[in-house]
Amino acid sequence: MVILMIKAIATDLDGTLFYPRKKVRLISNANKQFIQNVLKEGKEVILVTGRNYSIANKVEQAIGMTKSISIVACNGAVIMHQGEMLKEDYISGKEALELYYEIYDKHPDIKTWMFFTSEQFMIVEPSGLNPIEKVAGVFGLNLQGAYYEPYILGKKKMVEYLSREDAKVYKIMPWFGYRSHSKILARDATAEWIEKYGDKYNFAWAVDAVEISKKGIDKASALKQLLKELNINEDEVAVVGDSGNDVSLFKSFKNSFVMNQAAPEVKKEAKQVVNSVSDLANYIK
Repeated sequence: MVILMIKAIATDLDGTLFYPRKKVRLISNANKQFIQNVLKEGKEVILVTGRNYSIANKVEQAIGMTKSISIVACNGAVIMHQGEMLKEDYISGKEALELYYEIYDKHPDIKTWMFFTSEQFMIVEPSGLNPIEKVAGVFGLNLQGAYYEPYILGKKKMVEYLSREDAKVYKIMPWFGYRSHSKILARDATAEWIEKYGDKYNFAWAVDAVEISKKGIDKASALKQLLKELNINEDEVAVVGDSGNDVSLFKSFKNSFVMNQAAPEVKKEAKQVVNSVSDLANYIK
């Protein structure tokens, strides 16, 4: 086994650092200990996530270290370092609403739309759910434990917010549900939308959902920008993830690790397969 000389760990959250899920303590003991050791050795820990940047505070509290953790949030729309915003790229509310209406009637198989806003809450538009599914969905959102993110619910509230002149949307995520064919629907929609709207937006397949960002925005490009700020070479970082929005990382960084439970299409893009983030301790020095 080759031991890598690493100065930074860049990790995805859901399905990666948050795997297995721990609704009370957020991160497993093994992953917590690994991250603490990395920070104690003077290395950087960078969260590279589809979530909003407020999640970094929860991670820092769970880790229990005083050193600030940098974050690439909403798939690269935001870069935060030492509590300061270095970069912000967003879709205007008007553009987000136009794209929603453009796609809505053509894809009645979308169960829920989620808009990640600059005000650190999600807008959840669940018109594709039947009444029972809506009740179950709200129940599930409120039972996320440590993973909970604030949200507002409903199409009317969505339209009201996105119609504001100052509305900023970091990421749009149409979700196709938990059906057996949802993965196929999301994958096909990703390819279709890249063809139709790829000149204006970036699309990433996320198993049963599609993640939409401003054109040119992805995890890899944002991480590269942050590494320049940190004065760390690209071959001195190890990246680890599990989903389609992590593929740009796997293709851009030679020290790439993928979670064992990832989809085959994702796993083939990374160099090494691991069962947990803590397994990286076997590969790095």
